[in-house]
Amino acid sequence: GKARHCIMANTLEALIGAIYLDKGYGTAYSFVEKILFPKLKEIIEKKLWIDAKSMFQERAQEIEGITPVYKIIKESGPDHAKKFLVGVYLGKELVAKGNGRSKQDAEQSAARNALEAKGWED
Repeated sequence: GKARHCIMANTLEALIGAIYLDKGYGTAYSFVEKILFPKLKEIIEKKLWIDAKSMFQERAQEIEGITPVYKIIKESGPDHAKKFLVGVYLGKELVAKGNGRSKQDAEQSAARNALEAKGWED
């Protein structure tokens, strides 16, 4: 979910900062160039900095004039290892389903699947 992505981003930032402090600008730049630069084209082309749920909502409102609604279809597993199946709806139409270990992850999965189902990935 969002918290995990934030932790990963903070960790990467701390790692780059540590490399800079320990080895200097050149080594830090080389690390960023090797690890991040190759991914930039795909990130920009696919707008990966925008989460799927936000992108699906923008497209749904722009194209169909409807705000998506997410509903839990199924919840399973013990409290410490829940699994969720979520459906994303436009009006009464079930556009797609998504699975996740949290409601937020399942909603993101459903939104990604809905973008694909509608052909709105680009």
